[in-house]
Amino acid sequence: MSFANGQSLPDSDHVVRYAKPSCMDGDDIVGDLLLRRPNESGVSVNRLEAFAPPLENQLTEIRRRSRLTYKPKGRLVSFHIATLKRELLRSVSAHIDVVARPLEDEGKHLADPSHAELLGMPQENTPEGELLRDLVALCANDILPAVSSS
Repeated sequence: MSFANGQSLPDSDHVVRYAKPSCMDGDDIVGDLLLRRPNESGVSVNRLEAFAPPLENQLTEIRRRSRLTYKPKGRLVSFHIATLKRELLRSVSAHIDVVARPLEDEGKHLADPSHAELLGMPQENTPEGELLRDLVALCANDILPAVSSS
């Protein structure tokens, strides 16, 4: 199922966020993975359910359509939307929404119907952001290779 730009995604869905190598210590998340930069309205993620299962197919499609260059030591960290919303509300009183932000074909980049944005995320270098840094690892559903081994 596809969603219009700005439409809220179902709480039952999952999103992945690319964690560059500096956000990882082995398979442990460190750093500001889900914090919003001052000049951003939200945090970019990709919705797994935009593509047909199994998981490996979903990840392959996300990798193919990414506008980022994934590094071999980077990871794709998955989050269940309902868990993320619940834990952020409980821990830092952040009311977040996850909305579709599909990307069009652009030069060498394929269209990306999985692109989405976390709205309402705390900003980096704030007290709320510091609390969130520790919570991210607890909310992560899975930590997956950013670059396929095949």
